[in-house]
Amino acid sequence: MLARQEKQKRWILHLLNDGDCQIEIRADLASPKRISAKYPEAGWSAELVQLPHGARVVVQGEAKDRLLVLE
Repeated sequence: MLARQEKQKRWILHLLNDGDCQIEIRADLASPKRISAKYPEAGWSAELVQLPHGARVVVQGEAKDRLLVLE
């Protein structure tokens, strides 16, 4: 689930499943340039890859109840 925090000029990506996954975000919906924070901080990794039509978030690890702050 992707939510916009307009006052902070950022998006919050709530990962609803556990384990490895990839999420593509279309540029017409959001245009994140970086991951500024992740929760929990340990037990998993996330990478933001820029694409011509948006961005891809690549997530690996088994941590539960994860979210990313995207700017």
